[in-house]
Amino acid sequence: MKIKYRSFVSIVIVSLFYSSIGFAAPKNALNKDQVTKLISGNTIDGSHMFKDYQFSMYFKTNGKHVERRGDALKPGSWHVSPKGKLCWSYDAKEKTFCRWIVDAGKGTYYKVAGKKKKVRKFKVLSGNAKSL
Repeated sequence: MKIKYRSFVSIVIVSLFYSSIGFAAPKNALNKDQVTKLISGNTIDGSHMFKDYQFSMYFKTNGKHVERRGDALKPGSWHVSPKGKLCWSYDAKEKTFCRWIVDAGKGTYYKVAGKKKKVRKFKVLSGNAKSL
């Protein structure tokens, strides 16, 4: 009986832990429809919060994107998850990145990893404003 109880308690604790580390959206996170409307057919222009680079990223309406960092162009694909995370990958990598989009006010947004880690800060520009 003690083993079954311990197993049950262990499962509950693990479930609570995982439900608290990234499945819940951060405060002011946009939902799926809001993210899609915000970026589809538009360009985001900003900077990485920890790495020293500026970027522009054009999100085509067909699910493709092009990112510019300096002189490098990085094409890839994008979608918005059912929970509202912006997900993108690059043609040259197999990894997919997914981030919450948080409205910081005054036309500024953040890509947020987990619930709190602001990774990229950006503004949205109408259309393909940077000719990507």
